[in-house]
Amino acid sequence: MGDADYETLLKRGYLEMDSRKYAGKKYRMPRNHNAYIEILDDKGKVVDTLCIQPKMEVPSGDRLLIRWMLINFDEERLDKTSNHWGPRPKSYYEEAVPV
Repeated sequence: MGDADYETLLKRGYLEMDSRKYAGKKYRMPRNHNAYIEILDDKGKVVDTLCIQPKMEVPSGDRLLIRWMLINFDEERLDKTSNHWGPRPKSYYEEAVPV
């Protein structure tokens, strides 16, 4: 994760990253929630929520980096190993990522 991504994460409370594999698909990864990633369509609407947990205890910052790495380098594994919850209520996201 580069300085620009890190600064955006601190400023917004989340990162949005374009899919490298699927046109029009974006991922939103909140800073303050260690398990989930939202999938956005080309209009910015949440179409799915992924939940991924490591098999062992991992510090919060490392969990964030693991999710970032999966999005950027192994989307197929992310898709296969995550639980798919569908879109979550807006309140769920607002509670996880304070503005």
